[in-house]
Amino acid sequence: GSGNTNQKIVEMAVEHTHAQCGFLFFRQRDNLPSYEELSAKIIVSDDEEEKANVAKLRLPTNQGIVAACLKSGVTVNVARVVESELYCADVDNYSSQHFRSVLCVPVHDERGIAGVMQLCRRDEGSPAFGHEDE
Repeated sequence: GSGNTNQKIVEMAVEHTHAQCGFLFFRQRDNLPSYEELSAKIIVSDDEEEKANVAKLRLPTNQGIVAACLKSGVTVNVARVVESELYCADVDNYSSQHFRSVLCVPVHDERGIAGVMQLCRRDEGSPAFGHEDE
């Protein structure tokens, strides 16, 4: 089904951009009235603790880097996460290994922006995502 396809897309994006992990967050459409949260439906990571943390995660749609991408509908490329004006410590520190740089891309469905794919690099020495990654 679409879950399998989404998994492959995130895995390919992680590989192509040399990211260390990737997540696909979707709006929680079941907790109406207003889509207040995003949850990770696809998690690509080699860190088991990170996988467990992200699986439990509910991100607000009004704070943090993923929310900024969701709201704007455009790609958000953050070279140094903690220095970004979009960074929100309460929201963006969900990995056991803090991210150095992230690339967030809006994901569309027939109703508009359904969610966000986030690719992350953790290593202090790793380069930021470039335009070619977008």
